[in-house]
Amino acid sequence: TDLFPHLGLDWSEESGEEPEDSEQASPYQVAWSIRETLRYQRHASDDDDAESRSSRVTQLCTYFQQKYKHLCRLERAESRQKKCRHTFRRALLQAAS
Repeated sequence: TDLFPHLGLDWSEESGEEPEDSEQASPYQVAWSIRETLRYQRHASDDDDAESRSSRVTQLCTYFQQKYKHLCRLERAESRQKKCRHTFRRALLQAAS
């Protein structure tokens, strides 16, 4: 049995990415694409069920690791942007006084 459809989420949709990120595939989209490619290349023999399940679990873990890294990068970028805005506001206030 395939684990992905049972998670109840649509992984194909972009989840609020910034405009400049939408032109290039994010790491978790790449991992998902690889996962889909491997899914269709896989042959469904009964002898390979355990190996196939293990492979899918490994792919799921890889997908979540890549998604986590991507979200961490987005969070760090947002933090840097807030810091820059704060510094800019402070500089404007100082220049105005």
